Amino acid sequence: MKRKGFVIALSLISAVALTGCSAYSKTASPNASAYQSAQVTTGDIEQTVSAPGVLKFVDPIAQKTTSNVKITDVAVKVGDSVKKGDKIADFDAAVLSANIASLNTTVTQLEKQLQGLALSFHSEKKIVAGVTGYVKAVYIQDGDAVDAVVAEKGGIALISADGLMNVQFKGTGLAANEEVTVVSGKYRITGHVSKIADSLVTVSFTDKKIALDSNVEVYKDNVLVGSGAAQVDLPYLVPADSGIVTDVNVSLNDYVMPFMPVAHVKYLTMDDSYMAARDQLTQAQLDLDAAKALQAQGAILADQDGIVASIVPEGTFPNGTKLMDLYPQGQFEFTIAVDELDVFSIMLGQSAAIQFDGISDQTFDATVTKISSIGQVANGFTTYAVTLSVTDDGMLKSGLNGTVSIIINQRTGVLTLPVEAVQDDSNGSYVMLAGDPQTKVPVQVGISDGHTIEIVSGLSNGDQVIIKTAADITGGAQ
Repeated sequence: MKRKGFVIALSLISAVALTGCSAYSKTASPNASAYQSAQVTTGDIEQTVSAPGVLKFVDPIAQKTTSNVKITDVAVKVGDSVKKGDKIADFDAAVLSANIASLNTTVTQLEKQLQGLALSFHSEKKIVAGVTGYVKAVYIQDGDAVDAVVAEKGGIALISADGLMNVQFKGTGLAANEEVTVVSGKYRITGHVSKIADSLVTVSFTDKKIALDSNVEVYKDNVLVGSGAAQVDLPYLVPADSGIVTDVNVSLNDYVMPFMPVAHVKYLTMDDSYMAARDQLTQAQLDLDAAKALQAQGAILADQDGIVASIVPEGTFPNGTKLMDLYPQGQFEFTIAVDELDVFSIMLGQSAAIQFDGISDQTFDATVTKISSIGQVANGFTTYAVTLSVTDDGMLKSGLNGTVSIIINQRTGVLTLPVEAVQDDSNGSYVMLAGDPQTKVPVQVGISDGHTIEIVSGLSNGDQVIIKTAADITGGAQ
């Protein structure tokens, strides 16, 4: 985002936005000496670290070939701006078709190899019911992957372990253990009220005929008192872990005992050879899909917006070869060298503003993203590379020179004075009031931008303070 205004640098221009100017005036002392004075005002102060640098794109992103391909015509050159979907190059269709045919053959061979290995490394296991009861749901069929079924259903089959089903509904006029009539389609059986809690009635009935989740109506003396979906009274999900179902041994409403089989499952022992063949098949299928997708496109297209940083010439290239590098559109960074005395004031995420030499009437927002831990020594001075990300509004170009100001400290709505108004001695900082130029008034100071200083305590807004120049001090003024 673009920001109007000028960068306020620590060593150049005051960053104070005052509610009133620090008014300078001539003040006569009892000795008839004339001094400048300034008024304590309320304002804002920013401390910044400033340094020059050059704008550049962030690191480019490589776009690679997705198939063995012969490029016959390159449609872009370095420096071109491209959009996602723009044509980058044409390819030889015959070469690509031959590659697709070869990949089809490879996939077929690997599938057969994998099937052969699967037959060599498998064993069967019987999964038993585990409880006595009636089968009310079967979740598997031949060929199913057991782990997928269990993940969805919780088991491979549902058994009613107490021989009962139930239906719940809200109703009144019923008593515990009272006999009722349960109707579901053509089935009509006797049930009993097994529980009543806060007007929620539970009616239990034998489960040999009524299907799970079927609609059930409950009557008392031929009067409908409630209805709901039939549920298993004491459900048991038959567990299993993995394998492929080869045979299902139960049907709905079958009576089972704990040792009776529910299904037979084939387990595959995956050794290194099987795993390698499976991985090869997966990669070959991906390569085949990518080649077919390229064939359907009819040309090599840009997979994102950007600026072309490099591009290959015409020629034949294997799958996975870097076709071109793209600088991401509008993503810039600005790197500066920060002195060792200032680098510890810089932190990741700090805000900054950059003014470019060629765009002198605007500043651009930036954020500190990297701080190098390795210093560079030159002529006895050590500096550290600090990198900032820059917000672009479509105007910026790689290579622009500029100066960044990183805000390392700021105060708003504080008392301020020109730095010349504050002096120091062995007891600390002090000022002299215009009305009493012979008396030192101790003050506590805060941050300074080199031109304006924060007054933390010792003065009030509107106080008039004497500014003594170096000539005043060496001339014997107290």
